[in-house]
Amino acid sequence: MPYFKYKGITNQGRVTDGAVEADNIEAAKKTIQKNGLRIQFINEEKQNILKKEINIAFLNKVSKKEIVIFLRQLAVMFEASLPIVQSFKIIAKQTENPKFKRIINEIANKIEGGAKMSYVMSKYPEVFSDYYVNMVKSGETSGNLDEVLVYLADQEEKSYDVMSKVKGALTYPIVVFIAMIAVFIIMMVYIVPKMLGAVTEMGGELPLPTKIIIGTSNFLKDNIILLIVFLIILTIGIILLLGTKKGKKLFHLAQIKLPMIGKFFQKIYLTRFTKSFSTLLRNGVPIIQSLRVAGDIIGNEVYKEVIEETISRAEDGDPISAVFSEHEDIIPVMVTQMILVGEKTGKLDYVLEKISGFYERESSNIVDSVVELITPLIIILLGIVVAIIVSAVILPMYNMANQF
Repeated sequence: MPYFKYKGITNQGRVTDGAVEADNIEAAKKTIQKNGLRIQFINEEKQNILKKEINIAFLNKVSKKEIVIFLRQLAVMFEASLPIVQSFKIIAKQTENPKFKRIINEIANKIEGGAKMSYVMSKYPEVFSDYYVNMVKSGETSGNLDEVLVYLADQEEKSYDVMSKVKGALTYPIVVFIAMIAVFIIMMVYIVPKMLGAVTEMGGELPLPTKIIIGTSNFLKDNIILLIVFLIILTIGIILLLGTKKGKKLFHLAQIKLPMIGKFFQKIYLTRFTKSFSTLLRNGVPIIQSLRVAGDIIGNEVYKEVIEETISRAEDGDPISAVFSEHEDIIPVMVTQMILVGEKTGKLDYVLEKISGFYERESSNIVDSVVELITPLIIILLGIVVAIIVSAVILPMYNMANQF
């Protein structure tokens, strides 16, 4: 889609310029005029192909980290009393992601043309979720947009830090485990057969560990291509399954139901829900709308269904705690009881904030404990594997030596 550069005059008489994306020049003119600008000049921008954005979704995606940095920069500039349009344009100059840079510039131009910040942000749902839009809208309505942005930046930074910590704790063991399997397969296919060749030539009864290792080695050697093909097909199948709503629900259900790690993921999702729900309520967003937004950003289909049921029944007058009490397998009794207290006292936002703070600390402590346990567990596992392989080679030699 082509870009059109323009110059125009705002309703306040200021001259401004910018660029819009449209199918043709007439569509571009309509877009500019909708933003309250009188066009002085407009022309299609002939872009160098090397400067165009790479329209590949995963390469052109705006990351969570970039959004967190953007929110913090915007909050700092608002606190410094910089004009909103100037703040956006300064941030755009410092943004490296070409897609995000263009979006920030477009938001600045539309705000300069008289549009509200929340309205413009809502036009980019792939970057700014309903949570951000509703928070900004509440700040615009109450007149404390600067405070809302600071609060939003603080909360998103905390959330990003926790999730980064979780991803870091999970990434290390996964990478080590995959590397360990790869090394094991290479040893079984190429190294162990040579080591055991001399042992088998000696004759005699082979010990059980040796038989197991030889059997495993022969199986892998004979079926390595089929095994690789099977793993590729399995991976593609899992990816396709997770792309469906039913597949996502099964995966998310497994996350929160698995022994040991299930409770951990429950805490993560409950922290995300209670924090966003509390923040929206605190900033004056109606309870049903807050529930709907919090349900959309929770990131788990099982919890989302519970929240959708809660919305439906809350519209009929049922309290949130009554619905949550029917799902004690995934929502702890403590959460339900505290929400009940919040509903009775009229301090639901305060209670939710305390719940999110509690689970955030719990999640962080679990991650710290897991990180401390991972290294010794991996060393023990590696030791067991090495011990099995070594015993498979040494035991036959030891038995042969005892026969002489």
